[in-house]
Amino acid sequence: MTRLFLCRSILNPLTFILSIVLSVAACAKGPISEGPNVPSEHSRVTLPPVVPLSSSELSTDREIATSQLRQSEKVLGEAKSRFGNRNTNDLMNGNIPSKRYKGKLYRDGSWEVHSGNVASDHRYSRVGKGGVYTSTNPKAVHAELDHYGRPTNQRNIMDRDVDLDGLLDLTDPSVRKRLGLTLEDIAGDDYKTTQLLGDLARRGYKGIMAPSARSSDGVNIIVFEGFK
Repeated sequence: MTRLFLCRSILNPLTFILSIVLSVAACAKGPISEGPNVPSEHSRVTLPPVVPLSSSELSTDREIATSQLRQSEKVLGEAKSRFGNRNTNDLMNGNIPSKRYKGKLYRDGSWEVHSGNVASDHRYSRVGKGGVYTSTNPKAVHAELDHYGRPTNQRNIMDRDVDLDGLLDLTDPSVRKRLGLTLEDIAGDDYKTTQLLGDLARRGYKGIMAPSARSSDGVNIIVFEGFK
């Protein structure tokens, strides 16, 4: 009896120590996975290697950035010369009160900005800039298409109910007067002034509301980012 008690006295501490060692070893290996498809939170994630840009790619990126900066500085300089410092800043910051339009719009083609649109030279968006051109009256859309010679059988005039805010309203005589603009400035065939307006307005507004250059039946609305 005494010998059995001594054996248990010796084995119990050893068993206790062994259980601690086993527990520490199990923790070091991480938690037990619940199945073959359940990764451990300690699993290592292998990231793809970082591939540095080549010298030619870096040079191209610098050239693009420099070109964009020069273009931006050129536009800013021309805008300040045409509209004045205060109006230029107000256009870029959306400080001229904006207009809201709720109702139907009409256009021929996609309601999204697409590559062909960006590559084209438009009244309020130069090459490289996007914009979806719409009208509040289908007659104005047809008048625009007539001007550019699109055949009637190739037209697909669609309408859309919209609720747009943040529009620079060039139909408002007080806004045109503030900016020193005439109807001829925004409806003529020279796009220099209107593209300057577009460059500035897209920083502070969602779009532009302007008189149609081809028809008195409607108002044109240009949405810079298109319709989602």
